[in-house]
Amino acid sequence: MGTRIRQARGKLWTRQQLADAVECSPSTIKKLEHGDRQPSLSLLHRIAEVLNVRVAWLAGGPLVAEAAPDMAAVRAVLTPIAAANAEPIAPERAQGAVDYLFALYWGARFHEFIALAPEIIEGLRAALRDRPSPRLHEFVARVLWPLGIVATRVGFPAEGLLAGSGAREHASLSEDPLLVAAVEVGFAHSLQIDGRDDDSAATVLRATRGIEPQGTVTTEQLGMYSGMLTISATVTAAAGRLSEAEDLLDEGRLAAERIGHDRIDYQIPSGPSMHLMMATTSYVNAGDYDRALKEATRIRDRSLWGATGRSVLLSERALAEARTGKYTAALETLKELEIIAPECLDEPLPRLVLTELIDRTWTNFRRSDLIRLSQRVGHLDI
Repeated sequence: MGTRIRQARGKLWTRQQLADAVECSPSTIKKLEHGDRQPSLSLLHRIAEVLNVRVAWLAGGPLVAEAAPDMAAVRAVLTPIAAANAEPIAPERAQGAVDYLFALYWGARFHEFIALAPEIIEGLRAALRDRPSPRLHEFVARVLWPLGIVATRVGFPAEGLLAGSGAREHASLSEDPLLVAAVEVGFAHSLQIDGRDDDSAATVLRATRGIEPQGTVTTEQLGMYSGMLTISATVTAAAGRLSEAEDLLDEGRLAAERIGHDRIDYQIPSGPSMHLMMATTSYVNAGDYDRALKEATRIRDRSLWGATGRSVLLSERALAEARTGKYTAALETLKELEIIAPECLDEPLPRLVLTELIDRTWTNFRRSDLIRLSQRVGHLDI
């Protein structure tokens, strides 16, 4: 990673200039370039943004992301104009189509999602053109919302944020305040993946305040509130405000205990297990890896999260293990991730962990399974 930072900096940036741009000290940049220090996730994102490279490239991936097969179709559909020849989706089919897309999302089958989503969006827009209704706006929002997250995760942040903006617009026309709040959380997630921690934190906190329970509330509303509080904690921690994040975690824990069990409302998990997962994420984002591992080991039920949720936990657990010197455990965690969600192994965080395992263990501990895993990801050309 240090070599790649030096390559990207080249003669265009001095260490002082780069340090000023990413808000750290020149000595920090020097230590990163010499391999004497590993960056926080927030700093890594800022360096990539300033140097105009991908985080995945800094972590050992290719300089330019390979486009998913149907990304051109996604770009074309992210306009407010429905294709003239699009066949409207009947209302009775729309719910099934949206449910299937979310099954692909939670199953971490992102390429399949991208291939199918444009056709469904066009069909829903055609139906809206023929017979506008809040229900159809809801369906469009429910497709654009995960599309924004998926596009950002596979390396297309501009398309992801555009999809998220479209989801917000359609959700506002759905007459469902809980959906509006859920879509805001999805948009905040895309902002966070793109490294915009402060914007992400502001977005999700605003959404959380919008559904804060007052008086008698339904279990659905309480679940949404609990889930969003814990998500708020993760993005607030990533923005460098750990004390505020811990306050949000405490409030989210109380709401989760009121629910008493794990559940999903509007595709946002909540309950005791979700609270522990978000606590793990918060401490990883804050750089407290010992505390992150402590929270992760307390999780007992991951059944509601699907491959996508579990991939996040495994990636963060592997990073925490690598950063605390538990290299063998980190490798085993990455191997588990490959089994559960192989597409996610090519994302920036697992690649970052692979880079650190190679850097830290290569000279004293040539693990053949580490080599094979790196080759399968395309991380090593050996």
